[in-house]
Amino acid sequence: MIMWLTAAGSSVLARDSDVWNQGELVLMNGTELKGDIDYNWKAGVVQYREGNKIRAYSAYQVRAFRYFDDHQNVLRKFVTFDYADKSGSRQRPLFLEEVVMGSLPVYREVRSVHEPIKLKNLSMFNSDKELVKDLANFTYLVLLNGELINLNLFYRAMWPALKEKYEAELNRYAMRIQSDIAPTLLQLMLINQYNYLTQHQTEEQESNRPVGRE
Repeated sequence: MIMWLTAAGSSVLARDSDVWNQGELVLMNGTELKGDIDYNWKAGVVQYREGNKIRAYSAYQVRAFRYFDDHQNVLRKFVTFDYADKSGSRQRPLFLEEVVMGSLPVYREVRSVHEPIKLKNLSMFNSDKELVKDLANFTYLVLLNGELINLNLFYRAMWPALKEKYEAELNRYAMRIQSDIAPTLLQLMLINQYNYLTQHQTEEQESNRPVGRE
């Protein structure tokens, strides 16, 4: 059994190679920490800086965290999920980044992150500024009916339900954007458009609802 970093916020020395950003971190016990955060994508370890030291946390210890990525100019949000291994026989907590919000949210994880974490050699898992630029570096997972479904199954497991509700709108949208777009990006954009249409429809229904007499 691979031993993951499970000590209660193990302390290690900060390194010049770390990329620190302002953020917030919520531990499993409800404790909220605000300050400098560095996320090691390839190791799945989030670090919180206290003075000249950092405390490293694994997904076993953290409920959620977020930080503003100055390099990419975007707010990154991460949530801990219990994710089954390839055999499906057991689950373990895993950090997933939220990339599409709405009624059909999408999360992602870095490919090949299932490596043992060595406290004395965290430098081998430095944050990679270029890593997040390439969609191919990630596995995308859609939260559908409470279950995480690989985006690779989009046309078999998700598209029929999306099309049933907004077939005309989504087909027009796909025709307008699909030229020279990678399949993964196209699927993410279709899900995002579906979420937009769903939210817009909900807002219209709310605005048209009769106001009851007092």
